[in-house]
Amino acid sequence: MKNFILAFRVTFHCLIGCSIGEIIGLIIGVEFHLSTTITILLATLLAFLFGFFFAILSLKKKRELNFVQSFKIIWLGEFISISTMELAMNSVDYYMGGMNVASIFNSTFWIAFTYAFVAGYLAALPVNYIMISLNKKTCCH
Repeated sequence: MKNFILAFRVTFHCLIGCSIGEIIGLIIGVEFHLSTTITILLATLLAFLFGFFFAILSLKKKRELNFVQSFKIIWLGEFISISTMELAMNSVDYYMGGMNVASIFNSTFWIAFTYAFVAGYLAALPVNYIMISLNKKTCCH
């Protein structure tokens, strides 16, 4: 039960970092009318950057480690978690049409992102639970 509760917390923390990067990438892609492929790549890249940044920052504060030490501890677990989350989020957003609207002021953009946010969480939760149970993900949140 402890691992399950921990997975809920860790997944939510990861989702916040990833979603910040994701939404920035989507806003840039939609507002500058970039292709769907470029928008997905930009959103995913920024999601990884923000997701890793928040995980490293958490670990640095909790354990008083430097950047490199923190990265070495979290990289694999975060890579798997963020990859799973991004696959779910981008798939939902793409199929709901959120990436293909003319402007972020179109309600489809925000509705799709909301569903993508939930899908990302639900996809990454069991992955994080398994990694925590197998001691493959360090919990720093």
